[in-house]
Amino acid sequence: QAYKNYPLTHLELCCGEEEIEKVLENPAVELVEIFAPLERRFELAKKCLLHKKHISIDMPPAQTAEQIKQIKLLAEKNQREVRVRNLLLYYQPYQKARQLLEQEKSDG
Repeated sequence: QAYKNYPLTHLELCCGEEEIEKVLENPAVELVEIFAPLERRFELAKKCLLHKKHISIDMPPAQTAEQIKQIKLLAEKNQREVRVRNLLLYYQPYQKARQLLEQEKSDG
């Protein structure tokens, strides 16, 4: 639901911890798109949710089931939404492998 209300009006790219802190402290920022290596996703998701930001994050959102559960609980507690993206569907090697598997099925 939260994502339907967000036309792209402002975009900030953050690479360092100081930049992330600025974004999290900015009350105008309601949604944070997290693009990070798997090792960093949980901490970033947790930090965003604690700052009452909606998040969008790659799959898997964390390294363990317990971390994923914590993300879910934090989102519920703070009344925030978490959208898990599956960018793998758009990853060129994945698309090629899928195409080859489908071709193999049809050649059967």
